[in-house]
Amino acid sequence: MALTNDDLKKIKAAIDARADLQDAKNERQFEALQNTMATKAELHEAEDRLSGKIEEVKEMLTEDIHVLGGDVRTLKRRVRMKDRAQA
Repeated sequence: MALTNDDLKKIKAAIDARADLQDAKNERQFEALQNTMATKAELHEAEDRLSGKIEEVKEMLTEDIHVLGGDVRTLKRRVRMKDRAQA
């Protein structure tokens, strides 16, 4: 049995259609991968920014603790002086 030109055209059309479907699938997978990679990069950037902010807050709190510690010592000194003056 020999293949006719019509048979060959049908086979070629089926192969071309399959190739087009595979190309479309590959493009969708590539786009999804690009989106995933962009999302991961954005997450890393956000994590870096957040880490920087956390460090800033830690420094501020450390400074505040030192200032408050000084204020507490000053207040205790004043109370002692007042107690001595009243005694």
